[in-house]
Amino acid sequence: MRGWRPLNWIARVLGFRIPGAAGPPKILSRRHLHERIAGLDAPAGMALLDVVEVQSIVRRFGEEAGEQARRFAFSRLLSRLDGSLFRISENRVVLLDPACGAAALEAKLAGVIALIESY
Repeated sequence: MRGWRPLNWIARVLGFRIPGAAGPPKILSRRHLHERIAGLDAPAGMALLDVVEVQSIVRRFGEEAGEQARRFAFSRLLSRLDGSLFRISENRVVLLDPACGAAALEAKLAGVIALIESY
């Protein structure tokens, strides 16, 4: 995947860790989300996350750059949080963390939000 290499270089220069640096981060589909939820035997933390500022990138640089920006944002989430990401629409993902309850997940997300707002 030729378009992914520049993103790895940017991440390496900026000191970010992209999970699965040999390729795009592992973001599962909506079907996998339904299967995972059906298989849960205990309460789990779940959050809906929306990447809203991508449309300006798409308008200026094209859809491929927008997709790279989405994957970069999603990979940043994966590097900071435990659990799995499931893409449910173009700009939305669900984070599912079976090992953590709602309060603990909320605290983790607050840390990620603070990091994002610091940019």
